[in-house]
Amino acid sequence: MRGLFDRFMRTFTHKVQAAIARIDSMDLGVSDLNARIEGRWIQLSGIAPSREVASRVIELFSQFAEVDNIRDAISVADSTAPDEANA
Repeated sequence: MRGLFDRFMRTFTHKVQAAIARIDSMDLGVSDLNARIEGRWIQLSGIAPSREVASRVIELFSQFAEVDNIRDAISVADSTAPDEANA
């Protein structure tokens, strides 16, 4: 029984990593995109240029990895650089 679970987890981990690679290849502007399996949840983290892009990444990941138990830990980059704020 243990071997069956190990095989499932290897396959699932591969599917999760393939989904991350596929999203990275789309050049959506997300940096440091990462998925971590935490029990029954998958936590997605990274830095997105906007909340819309972060939401799109969650949708794509759900579709590609065929999961819906995702915790969104993607932060949004600060759109105002210090030089722009003083202008």
